[in-house]
Amino acid sequence: MPRAFFRRLFLPLPALLLALAAGAAAGRGLPRPTGPAEQARAFLEILEPAARRQARHPWADPSRRRWNFVPGPREGLSLAEQSPEARLALHALLRSVLSEAGYLKASAVMALEAVLRELEGSEQRDPERYWIAFYGEPGGGAPWALRFEGHHLSLNLTFRDGEAFPTPMFFGSNPARVLSGEQAGLQVLAGEEEAFRHFLEALTPDQRAAARAADEAWPEILMRPGVDALPPDRPLGLEVEDLDPGQFDRFLDLVAVFVDRLEPALAAQEWDRLLGVPDEAFRFRFVWAGSAEPGARHAWRIEGPDLILEYVAFQNGGNHVHTVWRGGLREFGGPAEDS
Repeated sequence: MPRAFFRRLFLPLPALLLALAAGAAAGRGLPRPTGPAEQARAFLEILEPAARRQARHPWADPSRRRWNFVPGPREGLSLAEQSPEARLALHALLRSVLSEAGYLKASAVMALEAVLRELEGSEQRDPERYWIAFYGEPGGGAPWALRFEGHHLSLNLTFRDGEAFPTPMFFGSNPARVLSGEQAGLQVLAGEEEAFRHFLEALTPDQRAAARAADEAWPEILMRPGVDALPPDRPLGLEVEDLDPGQFDRFLDLVAVFVDRLEPALAAQEWDRLLGVPDEAFRFRFVWAGSAEPGARHAWRIEGPDLILEYVAFQNGGNHVHTVWRGGLREFGGPAEDS
């Protein structure tokens, strides 16, 4: 991919996606990723000393556990403050923790800031207002973590004792479907909505009714920043153990739109953990609310052992989507007292 691409992070969105896809398919452009630790060190080595100090934080810094998805400044180093070479290295780092599909999706979420700037006329909507922060020493024997975050995107990955902990992870999209302009028809999180409808179609009328919590979708994800547990009075919905094999495959497809955002080796670790839960502890539930019609307000949630997946399309009449993957006691590498 030409270096000029990184002088300004984003091309018009269709060109961006085509360029990234072409680079991925041809094996050109961004360097092929090695491990996250190697890519993190390579990125840090490119930075000037002042920028490196801005990007790095002690492992015990309390900001490590503060995540968010609203616009605004963050800890760390922003894209706007990085040289073209540093941005290239940062994208190689992102590709080392995300799958090709996950990387394209994250890039498109950021690029939507340019669409919002055009729609709203606000200079605060800026695809360069995303920050990278590191906690601890990447690749040493001690735990370390990275966060890449800005509006509608929060990637938090912790590496500890030879294991990766990929939550919390947030992807959002506003608009969910671009209705006008050069990007009309673009739907960044289309796979999430499609997998939900395919799963819903596989359920019997009784199962669908048992899973449905309300006629109206709830307005926001429950597991938002600052919330670490679901409310005890929440609707629980349908038990996954009651599904037949075909329905269970559709359920796994729904989980996959979250897990498979990760780089394949990291995703495989999560699949091994999720599918390795003993039968007596395999207590996953699915609940939804709102309309089954495309484009209308709807929301759904999956919860299970150290797993909560949420999708909410409520704002702007349903044309604004928030999704989050929370990891229970595994978030940020484990409870704070164990850190």
